[in-house]
Amino acid sequence: MPPVGGGTAAPPRMPRRRHLSEGAEPDLTHGLSYEEIAHVGGESEQTVRGRLFRARRTLMKEMASWR
Repeated sequence: MPPVGGGTAAPPRMPRRRHLSEGAEPDLTHGLSYEEIAHVGGESEQTVRGRLFRARRTLMKEMASWR
């Protein structure tokens, strides 16, 4: 079945990295601060900030054609 709206299939996903969502429900990070996510994920706050920034930027680029 073709995608709704005549769009293209989803782009291939980026290589998986060790992160909080592996084995956890995505809702676990909703409403948490960068510091809290870093603590739970065992990473630095700066790493969390950088990954979220890049993820948001990638999402905006991928969805730009939908505007």
